[in-house]
Amino acid sequence: MIVLSTKGNSARCRYLQSGGAVTLRVGGPGEVGQLSLGPGFDGLLLWGFIDDRPFLRCIHSYGLCLWRLGRLEEARRLFERMLWLNPADNQGIRLLMRDLNDGSPWQDRRE
Repeated sequence: MIVLSTKGNSARCRYLQSGGAVTLRVGGPGEVGQLSLGPGFDGLLLWGFIDDRPFLRCIHSYGLCLWRLGRLEEARRLFERMLWLNPADNQGIRLLMRDLNDGSPWQDRRE
């Protein structure tokens, strides 16, 4: 998991958007990921296929950025989309969703 510092989160989100994670948001602009997947992609991105992992990591990191910035609804939608793309949930999104659904703010869990 990528650990994010408290500084520069907006810049991190913009950087991760360029990797394509934002394209999974409803109405998001076409970015690198959209170009790679094509419009209307409704397939799977399985963790077992090693070439899918960088994109899944990018989406995961972008969701964490959104959560840290307090954009809980956007993070929730993005993580829900990730569960459709990778139903095996190799990144532990279901655990994060529990906190997001409770409306919990971001907490650094490096203890």
